[in-house]
Amino acid sequence: MLPAKTILELESFNEKLMQEDTIGQVCTHLQVLGGKGLFDTTRTILGTIIHQDLAVECNWSGKNNKPAFSKFKNVVLLILGAVRQHSLLKDNTQKEVEDIIKGWFRTATDRNGGRSRLSKQQMNHHYVIIHYSFFLF
Repeated sequence: MLPAKTILELESFNEKLMQEDTIGQVCTHLQVLGGKGLFDTTRTILGTIIHQDLAVECNWSGKNNKPAFSKFKNVVLLILGAVRQHSLLKDNTQKEVEDIIKGWFRTATDRNGGRSRLSKQQMNHHYVIIHYSFFLF
């Protein structure tokens, strides 16, 4: 089931987390993923819950007609709970975790070669323009 690849899968997962035994089991699974600190741990958990393709489609607030991740309250609370299970991270605030989540969605298009793919497309576009311009003179 995880990582969720569609909004429907994320909605279903959010609903399943309403069951106390489910949220406890998933939280236990996520807390062992670990990380070097708050930033790394939160991003590792996000990558385990949300597939890259879905991350590109969403953002925190729902701007630009994208689905708002913030509306999946149970998933957000799960991430916060899993992060706080780490003894060194238990004092981090919800806002700190939410800010990392916002950044994770904001940079989703850059992950998995997104930035280099865009750079190659731009280079090819410039080559076509330069090549075409050469023949006009």
